[in-house]
Order: sequence, then structure tokens, then C-alpha cells
Amino acid sequence: MKIQKSIEIAAVAEKIWPFLVEPANIVKWCSTVKRILHTSEQRSGLRTPFYFEEKAVGRLMKLHFVVSEWVVNRSVAFKMTSGNLVKGYEQKYTL
Repeated sequence: MKIQKSIEIAAVAEKIWPFLVEPANIVKWCSTVKRILHTSEQRSGLRTPFYFEEKAVGRLMKLHFVVSEWVVNRSVAFKMTSGNLVKGYEQKYTL
């Protein structure tokens, strides 16, 4: 299943970027996200691994991801490598 959504934000990409890639900022705007943790020394860029907890339909998803696309101030994408409740999960943000 593919879901696509667009919104317009009256701000330059440099102001939005930190809200898409910094865990402390993501939890500020995405109410379903409960926790995001880096799982290695790498904190940004392509192939950065991280752990993600999201409450969806009353259940807590516990997922491991890796960053699959990283173009600063342009786009970030990540792909699930393991987890519970779902077989696969990919997400991409484009500015």
C-alpha cells in the first residue's frame, strides 16, 4: 500500500530539515511517535540505523530502520529492517 500526502509550509528548507531528521524534533510534531533512538555511533546520513516506537491503532510498533536516502535540505527516506506488527515499512520526506 502506498500513501502520499503533501502540505505547504511557509518556511525555507533549512528551517524544516531538522524536524525531519533529529529525533527530539520529530517527536514534537508526530504524536504517534513515542521514541526514536540511534543504534550506532552514526547520527546522520545514508545508512544511519535507528530504532523507532510508534503507537498505531492502539498497538505499539517497535521497528528498526536504516536511512536509505539522504540529501540535506531536500529529501530523507528510511526503510524498516526488522520489527513487530508489520512486514515492511518505508517512508520518504521531500522538501
